Amino acid sequence: MKTVVLKEVIINTDIIEQINNRLPIVSSINQGVMPSSGFIIRGGIDIENVSSMTELDNVTQSGIYQLRLRVGSWETLVVFNSFTGRGGVSQIRLTADNAHIRFNTINGDIKWSEWKKII
Repeated sequence: MKTVVLKEVIINTDIIEQINNRLPIVSSINQGVMPSSGFIIRGGIDIENVSSMTELDNVTQSGIYQLRLRVGSWETLVVFNSFTGRGGVSQIRLTADNAHIRFNTINGDIKWSEWKKII
């Protein structure tokens, strides 16, 4: 079976544009076609205590989050949730200087590993 690109089959480019304009774009509330960035921007999380960051313990939905620290520079949090139900969650905190990662297995109680510096 030969695979072809939609543009090669449809000669009228207006039809392609109309199809593209009608496809839903995925967001934190919509299901649809993945955004070109590849990740869903989830918004910001205010961090009160920089040393514990307990606000992140319940952040398990895949996406990119902005961490608004009370003291210091803002950071980025990238979350990968590998499964719904049984499985694991990884959180990666990115700063201007380094990156930290921690893991969690969701089998009942949420228990996070310690943050580990990777860069």
